[in-house]
Amino acid sequence: MSIFKNKVVQLIIFVGFGALLLYLVYINQRDLHVANCIAQNGPDADCNYLEKIKSDLLSAKISWVIVSLVLFMLSNVIRALRWNMLFKPLNYTVNFWNSFFATMLGYMVNLGFPRAGEVAKIAALARNENIPVEKVAGTIVVDRTMDVICLLGMILLGISLEYDAIINFVREEGRFDVRLLYLLIIPIIGLAVFLKIRKTSKLGIVQKINKLLIGFADGILSVFRMKNKWLFLLYSVLIWFCYYSMTYVIFFSFEPTQHLAPSAGLVVFVFGALGMVIPSPGGAGTYHYLIAKGLELYDVAEGFIVANIIFIPIQVLCNIGFGILAYIFLPMLKKKDDNEDSK
Repeated sequence: MSIFKNKVVQLIIFVGFGALLLYLVYINQRDLHVANCIAQNGPDADCNYLEKIKSDLLSAKISWVIVSLVLFMLSNVIRALRWNMLFKPLNYTVNFWNSFFATMLGYMVNLGFPRAGEVAKIAALARNENIPVEKVAGTIVVDRTMDVICLLGMILLGISLEYDAIINFVREEGRFDVRLLYLLIIPIIGLAVFLKIRKTSKLGIVQKINKLLIGFADGILSVFRMKNKWLFLLYSVLIWFCYYSMTYVIFFSFEPTQHLAPSAGLVVFVFGALGMVIPSPGGAGTYHYLIAKGLELYDVAEGFIVANIIFIPIQVLCNIGFGILAYIFLPMLKKKDDNEDSK
């Protein structure tokens, strides 16, 4: 019962943090809207921001929202197929639906506990497929490493296509705190010390960590043992193309963004993707803020509304809906002895 209470408290804290971020972004956008509204229409103008949000959300063309949802779900199908490829070199054959529903379960958990979705995803697949947790975790390292590479590629492409807009933003908004270097130095020193003692130490905790690292390494090296490396690369490109496309097609659903070029859509997508990287529940607040910042580069003041046109259907309809389905169906898909001989 105490564990349950702790989880409830954690959920309240994380969700409250996300709600606070979202509220702060809302306040910022509301103040900008009111200032612009008064400047254009005078002090007696009706500048109710909540009413504007409501009317703008209702004005979005549902057909493009549906296309965006389809693209998002297609990315999850491809992600499950790509994930399964990483198990082949480890001599495991993984059921597609286990991978797919584990992925969706992870997304739903992230809405309440940022980054805990990866743990839930690993645990669900390891349990259902009878695969050691450390090996599943190793494949996730590869999965996320490829995502980082793809995101960096998107950033470079966005800079090359919209150089002036990006550079102006960095000059006006960019900051770098040298103290962040310590966050990189400390884990590097810790890893170096561990590698020094891992073979000679008899401490149980050291041996367990060593076993986990071996499992991680096995998962990472699996990509080099693949027979279809090019298919893995193609899946990676398609996943991120779907991510970009699901953002850009939303622009056609909303009048203030219909004129934006695909290259502008790429820049705004990159801003939003970086917002999802920052640990907050489902990207609440951080995603909205950076989407708004990205659209400001193109003189679009409705960034908060555009972010919600994307955010609400994806998080509520897809991630919560399919997360609940995952919670229901994963126990039915659990394997008994299929992979026992492969361990």
